[in-house]
Amino acid sequence: MRHYRELADLVIERVAPLILERHYAAIKRGETIKYGKIQADQTGLRLGRKSVAWSEIGSCGIDDESLTIELRRENRDWACSVSEVDNLHVLLLLIARQKRA
Repeated sequence: MRHYRELADLVIERVAPLILERHYAAIKRGETIKYGKIQADQTGLRLGRKSVAWSEIGSCGIDDESLTIELRRENRDWACSVSEVDNLHVLLLLIARQKRA
């Protein structure tokens, strides 16, 4: 079973950056990319009716099967189940890239 996990990690490591480049280019063209419950566009992220600008996103991480995104100016964080987020690794890479931009 360990070898399957190693293979999965290797696939994610190699494929996620390629998907990221396609998604990043699409966002720069003004498109919206859906990651399950979360959507990303030029302005930032949307989770349901809530939206946050890229500049307002603090740290983010995975804990106990939840994705948590810290919001810089609000006293609360966004959280949703990782099972509700498609291409989670790509989304995390996108957030990191947008924070560096």
